[in-house]
This record gives sequence, structure tokens and C-alpha cells, in this order.
Amino acid sequence: MNIYFKATLNTEIINYGKKIAAQRQKEIVELLERNGGYKMTELANIFNVSKETIRRDLIHLNEIGAIQKKYGGAVSAYEFQSQPVSMKLEKNHDLKERICRKALEFIPQNSIIYIDTGSTCTCLASMLKQYEGLTVITNSLSAAEALVDSKCMVHVAGGQLNSLNLSFEGYQTTSFLGTIKVELAFMGSTGFDQHNGPTTISFLDTQAKQTILHNSKTKIVLADSSKAETTAFAQYATWQEMDYFISDTNLPEETVKKLSELTNVITV
Repeated sequence: MNIYFKATLNTEIINYGKKIAAQRQKEIVELLERNGGYKMTELANIFNVSKETIRRDLIHLNEIGAIQKKYGGAVSAYEFQSQPVSMKLEKNHDLKERICRKALEFIPQNSIIYIDTGSTCTCLASMLKQYEGLTVITNSLSAAEALVDSKCMVHVAGGQLNSLNLSFEGYQTTSFLGTIKVELAFMGSTGFDQHNGPTTISFLDTQAKQTILHNSKTKIVLADSSKAETTAFAQYATWQEMDYFISDTNLPEETVKKLSELTNVITV
């Protein structure tokens, strides 16, 4: 093999390898955006490559801001920013429906409840159309929209509109929520990895959540198992402050054991 041909062949192999890596990295970003987070070993198995190859991919993607690398894996960059609620509604929809059907068992007739922001809470709101005599307080525009044709009495906390998660926040929101009392508060969570409680991505949203929790008799977090491997900017409460946490049976056994020492964990 002459030197020129050998050099050309080596260049083509390198370029082909770069194309394969670029395609793999693109698919990693898409997986994280759909599912929140993955461990390095899981990604290595999915793409049938070594952990070292995945580690290099994650370092590169983290450097360009496409993902958030963490110890042992990575999460979507959206977990630390925000993602349109319409996209979140499609993610793990079957799990969210199961969680919400369990949540319905906690609602007494003719009660006053609060429904938080987020896709799982919006899923719960869509299931309340069968209820009559229920009073629903919410600062979620998507939850309120889901209740338009229901027989519930719906009160929406006004304020500054967050166009990404379709919720109201700010002074007007917390001022309104500070004047009411509810029997049940159904809360969402962006994630809770590396935190001692449920989280959100906004300080303004944190204030609204903390205000309604202070005025709620029973507090219930609704979150699917993918949230155990993702996290967000701000923790709005501790697990000890929550009465129940409802998730699905894919929640890691270690996480169930840990959280069960702090609150009542229900998996469905």
C-alpha cells in the first residue's frame, strides 16, 4: 500500500468515525430531552459502545451546553431551564395517568383542592371532569383549560404568565394563594435527584408553592420515576413536609427505601 493511499484511507476512517460519533451524540441529546436522564452504563448499552466512549460524548455535549453531565450519567439541559408543558405532557404519559388515578382516591366529595403547575398535575386536572361539587384552585393555565368543560368550581390565581409552563407566578399569585385554605394540595416536581425534596426551576414558582403548602391540610407530590434521576434549580419543600409521594413502580428500590423514611411513598 503506497503512502498516499494509506493516508487517504486513514483520513476517511477518521471522518467516518466522526460522523458516527456526531450521530450518536445527537441521539443522546434526543433521548435525554424525551426521558430526562440516563446513567452512563445505560447509554453504553443502548448504543453498544464502551463507557469510555459515552464518557467522551457526554463531556463534549456538556461543554457545548447540549446536556448537563453529572456523576455517573447525564440529564437534559432542559431540567435546569424549562420545557414547554405540551412536550412534558407527552413524556411518560401512561405512567402519569396511573399516578393520577391513584391520586383521585384521596379526593373527598365536595372538597377544596389545589392543583399545581406541571404536566402530571395537568393530567390530574383532565381526570376531574367526572367530579361534581369540587372546588379547584390552581395557578396553572393548562390545568384550568383541562377543567373548562367540567362541573368543578375553578378559581385561577392570576399574576405574571410564564409562557413555557403555562402558569401564573409573582406577587399577585402568592398574594391570592395566601388568602385561601385547601384540604388537598397536589404538587409537581421537576426532579429531586441530589435534593431532600421536590424541586422547581423558578424562584417565583417556589414562592407560590411554599405559600399554598402553608395553607394546605394534606400535601401530595405526584411525579413519575424518571424524576428520581433528574434535578432542578430550587427545592421548594422537604420530603418531611409532604404527607404523600405517589410515583410508579419503576422508582428505584433504594430511592423508595430512602424516601419512605421521610414521607409516605405509594408506587403504582
